[in-house]
Amino acid sequence: MDKYRQSVQLVCSTVGLHRSMWYYKVKKDDSALEAKLNEYAELYPTYGFDEYYWRIRREGYVWNRKRVLRVYRKMNLGLRRKRKRPYGRLPQK
Repeated sequence: MDKYRQSVQLVCSTVGLHRSMWYYKVKKDDSALEAKLNEYAELYPTYGFDEYYWRIRREGYVWNRKRVLRVYRKMNLGLRRKRKRPYGRLPQK
């Protein structure tokens, strides 16, 4: 836009972006949630998302699951959870 001295409307239509997206300002402030997840990640490094989420809910915070999961993934805290094998029959050969 600065290089060719064109209007916002022309530049946005060229790129395929809506004009409203050009002026959009993000209003999300997840710093408190990030701090809480960091605290749990340091205290309980082997726990996963579900345990962190329920601990947050038990403390009285009302952040919904989708928001907590989005921040959890953004912070790259995802752990691969191993499932225990059920007792009983062993696989047949």
